[in-house]
Amino acid sequence: MIVDSDVLNDERVPDRELVVHRRDDLESILEEYRLSARQDPTRNLFITGPTGVGKTMLARLSLQLIQEQTGARTAYVDCWTDYTRSEIIYAIGKDVLETPVHRDTMSVDDVLRQLRQLPGQYRHVVLDEADQIAETDVLRDLHTCPDIQLVLIAHTEEDLWATVPDHIRSRISAGPVLTLEKYDATQLADVLEERANRAFGRRVIGQKLLERIASAADGDARVAIAALREAGQNADGDDSARSIEPRHIQRAIPNAREAIHDRSVDRLNDDQTVLYEIICEKGVISPGELYDEYRDRVDEPRVERTLRSYMRKLEHYDVVESRGNGKAKRFQPGNVDFEADSAVGGH
Repeated sequence: MIVDSDVLNDERVPDRELVVHRRDDLESILEEYRLSARQDPTRNLFITGPTGVGKTMLARLSLQLIQEQTGARTAYVDCWTDYTRSEIIYAIGKDVLETPVHRDTMSVDDVLRQLRQLPGQYRHVVLDEADQIAETDVLRDLHTCPDIQLVLIAHTEEDLWATVPDHIRSRISAGPVLTLEKYDATQLADVLEERANRAFGRRVIGQKLLERIASAADGDARVAIAALREAGQNADGDDSARSIEPRHIQRAIPNAREAIHDRSVDRLNDDQTVLYEIICEKGVISPGELYDEYRDRVDEPRVERTLRSYMRKLEHYDVVESRGNGKAKRFQPGNVDFEADSAVGGH
């Protein structure tokens, strides 16, 4: 039943034709790349929006397209996994330098020196999950490299600048902010329809089932696409099925949510993992108690401003939840009621 599984991979960069309700945003990003390449000094770009609205998808696809169109060198760095100064510099160097970059033969400063000396080669560098950067001095370092446009991605502008000192922000903050709004159910159903037609062929899944998945996904394209994949796999394993039916999507949304939740937990850095483990152990805990317990367990604890930034990130990805405000605020595990979503499969 599945003839093209790639389009059902929510982590894969889609073809341009599969970009639904984000085509104007894609063109805006490409135009910003072109404008920046003609300006001196270079202006940066900032992309914000909630989880699952296509920030990463647009950033990665736009890099592919601008490279094809202009030959510009590009780099994409996921700062949730590569969040130290050295990791970021090495990742960029590997993508944009002609000289092979090896950690055992080149220091970070050597890589940075070469980035500063590249003549006449325009480069676009995406720093995704930029609010996770542990050593924000790297932003100042990259600002000193000529002909590099930074594209910084975060959930909100507040998250983006929460741990960046004012003297660095003042240097790099020149440039537009593109804010992506949450998909509504109709838009998300359109996204799924394009993918379903490519993945299964036409008339394999009805519009009402696509709308049901879209509604249950609550604006998160990652969940919707992963659920569509799960539904297709369920139908593939059903010898009596000739199309995707309600019973095939009964567990699709909860399984997709659970898989994405587990993926988010797996990506936590060491400090975030400690915070998450404490919350899971305690069940419910106040911020003050959480940070005190964290400091007792970590040899080199982060400052409280960084911890607050981490907790916002964990909330954005539903890894934890918070209830109340001020002194009444409490954190608890993001125990998504996956079973409750199974109602999506009802007749």
